[in-house]
Amino acid sequence: MPTLRRCGEVFAHSIIPIGILIAGLVVTWALTAIGPFAFAFPLFAIAFMAFCAVRGRWLVATFYFCLLPTSMSAYQAVLDYQTGDVHLRYSGLPGTEFFNIDPVYRCENVTYGCVVSGNEWVYQDPYNAAARFLITQFGFAKGSYLGPYPTEADVHSALADADFIDPLVFAQDKVQLSSRTVPLDKAVGLRLMRACGYDLGRDGRIEGGRLKPKFIKAKRWNTGCVIIQIQNEWLVDKPHAMIAVIDAQTGRPFAYYPVGEYYHRFPPVFWKERNRD
Repeated sequence: MPTLRRCGEVFAHSIIPIGILIAGLVVTWALTAIGPFAFAFPLFAIAFMAFCAVRGRWLVATFYFCLLPTSMSAYQAVLDYQTGDVHLRYSGLPGTEFFNIDPVYRCENVTYGCVVSGNEWVYQDPYNAAARFLITQFGFAKGSYLGPYPTEADVHSALADADFIDPLVFAQDKVQLSSRTVPLDKAVGLRLMRACGYDLGRDGRIEGGRLKPKFIKAKRWNTGCVIIQIQNEWLVDKPHAMIAVIDAQTGRPFAYYPVGEYYHRFPPVFWKERNRD
């Protein structure tokens, strides 16, 4: 009988903490999954860990903290940093400049949509905090743009004396400047032109009934990037255009700026492919 009693005590000491942990996690994840109730999550988490600490359940409190939704978001940032996919998370409807590479952390911005439920901070803020910490402490992630980054004022100043380039050459992924020719990544030139209403027909001519003879300007800036301005075909009678700042090494845009009423929700070419171009 003493042996059975001892086994029962060991079983109880093993199972009860696990049950407490599982119950706490179920309530926590349920609160964070239901948008309006996410505000109660920090209060419950603090109360639960205090409950465990008072009863000497430090291991339960530790495992609980490590398995919180906020902790999991931070772990995801660490994993993404290691693989070069780290980004900054936001919510809301994106505009022309939203997907520009962050000039400080040199990573992309990602939006989780314009429909918010109130629990976005649980998954976005810890991820962003961890991402910023890792980049600040250990350097930019793999695949980040590391070249010069002109401000919007620099871009407009450079385009003031930019040269017009041949659109047919640009559609073949080449920026033909007076000093040199900068190659672009595959189909980048044509995608940028399509975003402004232009395309190449089967006969090799630019399609667009109101096409002006000169509608693409280019300027090399600080040796590391090329600034492109493409007049919008649908707004050809007004000064509305798309500006793309392109990395001279990879031939891919890392920033966009609108001129006049031009806008896009998603860029015609992202900085990284990720099977979405």
